[in-house]
Amino acid sequence: MDQAVEDCLVTGHEQLIDGLELPDPDDRHVLAAAIRAGAQLIVTQLMSDELNKLDYEYASRHTEGIGRLAEDSNWQQLEPEQRHQLLSEQKLTQADRPKVAVESTDEVLNTLDHCSLAMFADRVAAMPARFDHVASAAAELCEPEIQFVSVPRRTLKTEANIDARAEEVKDQFKTALEKGPISVK
Repeated sequence: MDQAVEDCLVTGHEQLIDGLELPDPDDRHVLAAAIRAGAQLIVTQLMSDELNKLDYEYASRHTEGIGRLAEDSNWQQLEPEQRHQLLSEQKLTQADRPKVAVESTDEVLNTLDHCSLAMFADRVAAMPARFDHVASAAAELCEPEIQFVSVPRRTLKTEANIDARAEEVKDQFKTALEKGPISVK
């Protein structure tokens, strides 16, 4: 290849490798060579694979979230327009799903122009919390007097810890219930 493409061999990048962090450490040499060569863009199969992986995770988490809502009694009481509005507010409609096309370099670049890998990963990670917000909003619509009770997390090491914690939470719920219906966050 050195003879077919002049100046394609990059040298002097080795000292950069140890200072780079990537999900796959075996890919650091490619990034180091690109930095050394002053490359403005690296498009690899790894980017395409990562976009496909994120797209799959997005679809899976969306399906899980819709499934959770379908089992929620408050969600079941809402009209389709109300459901759509709540999903739309959290950017969880099908129209809000990032468009992923990876059949060519141009498609990968176009996809990344609209949604970077970091942004896509953040959206996927935020989906459970967004579905929680939708469920809370549905509860507020159906039960205007509802109170949201948060149960702080604790590390429990013994059965006695579990029993004591269960009593604390039970008392917390009973106290809140005196003021009206509750929902646990």
